[in-house]
Amino acid sequence: MVSSPPSIDTLTSLQRGILMTVLYGDLFDHPLTVDEIYRYLVATCDRRDTFDQALESLEPRYLSANDDLVCLTGREAIFATRHRRQQMAAARWSQAQRFGRWLSRVPFLHMVAVCGSQAMENGDADGDIDLFLVTAPGRLWLVQSITMTLRRAGRWLGVELCPNFLVTTEALRLEHRNLYTAREVAQVMPLWGAETYDAFHTANGWVRRYLPQLDCHDRRRFLESRPRYRSTALCEWLLGGLIGDGLDRGVHRLLLMYYRLRLRRHGWGRTQIEQSYRRDRQTVITGGFAAAVARRFVERGGRTFANVMSSDELEQCFFGTGEPVSDHETARETPDPLYAGLLATRYGGGGARHGGGTRHGGGTRHGGGTQHGGGTRHGGETRYGGGR
Repeated sequence: MVSSPPSIDTLTSLQRGILMTVLYGDLFDHPLTVDEIYRYLVATCDRRDTFDQALESLEPRYLSANDDLVCLTGREAIFATRHRRQQMAAARWSQAQRFGRWLSRVPFLHMVAVCGSQAMENGDADGDIDLFLVTAPGRLWLVQSITMTLRRAGRWLGVELCPNFLVTTEALRLEHRNLYTAREVAQVMPLWGAETYDAFHTANGWVRRYLPQLDCHDRRRFLESRPRYRSTALCEWLLGGLIGDGLDRGVHRLLLMYYRLRLRRHGWGRTQIEQSYRRDRQTVITGGFAAAVARRFVERGGRTFANVMSSDELEQCFFGTGEPVSDHETARETPDPLYAGLLATRYGGGGARHGGGTRHGGGTRHGGGTQHGGGTRHGGETRYGGGR
């Protein structure tokens, strides 16, 4: 039996945290499972049964449930979207694992992981497989050049791969701290490199300030041990000294020239490109989707929950408190037109209207999106019960 919905003036911090967590998924046309809401909750909750009760109290006024999936009321159409995207993602996992095994022969590579839409099984038919690679210090661009060659080989086999995020073992701590980056860290799916994966999470312990309930146990389900090949060890020995240092610097310079020519049509300047393609890391220019997601989260949340929470509360949820401004200034900037356009194109929920008899369901709009999804199931005594 569903309890009476709470007054909009008496929502607890836990209930508000649940709503913001579901809202974040809604930006990506992505309903969450109950376990996912608990795992990615932006509020602290000491007891699972307390969480279950708070979640159930929000239905049906604010939330709608279908089996184990939960979305904002009026957004029930995205239940089918999630099922469809999960089916497409399932076929891509075997491709990702096969490519990960190829990469296990690459020298100076310490971890291969899937990130982006595939990591959360939320990509459409034209989605690719984004890869996160961790390399030895001073060898990132040698690894990237080899990976780019293998990527072309993958295309011949019909596998679209995108190694777009690389760091060295000395640059594991991410610079820009906000809810978007925290979710990206939490959602990484390692294929091999368990020790480096653990070191990555240790280096980014700040994530738990945004996701205090985070538990990444389900992220390891594709994790394998890396074989040790003699050819790999030989290459690391041959290129482990000054020769390797010089080659890496040379490849970095050549690829910087290539990227400046290739990317200038998007209006990105030399400084922006050099900040994203450094010796110790390759990241997405202008922070990628972060600024666009931040804007949509605050704007849509402010309209959807106008009588429940303020824009200031939504901003605090996204950007945190006590973080140095430099750590999240990129996400506060005006969204890059390219990524703002991709956001709207890939995830069409931004134009969907919500139904219902409250301000939440009436004339507000939701949507946006980047690269999220996922899925586990639960069981228990109540509809929202069960363990983690």
